[in-house]
Amino acid sequence: MNELFLHTVQEWEAAKPEHVVYDHFFYKEGTNRVRKVHGRVKLVKRVSLNGSIVKRNCCRKVHWDGYGHALIGTHNARHQKEDIIFGK
Repeated sequence: MNELFLHTVQEWEAAKPEHVVYDHFFYKEGTNRVRKVHGRVKLVKRVSLNGSIVKRNCCRKVHWDGYGHALIGTHNARHQKEDIIFGK
């Protein structure tokens, strides 16, 4: 990873959307730059309850690489909708 494109925790917090929760930051050795972030995305899921459809709040595990690209779940499926966009 090129350190010039990695961001600090303050930049990650400033670019965070409302529906995202960060759980853990991983740093590049010897710097204060973030290499990877684990977190959750809040979403509303439609669930069948007693034969009727009900909306429920839930969370989905996500991790982001140092550039802000989102990967969903344990199978590392790329999910561009949840990418973190850093302002210049």
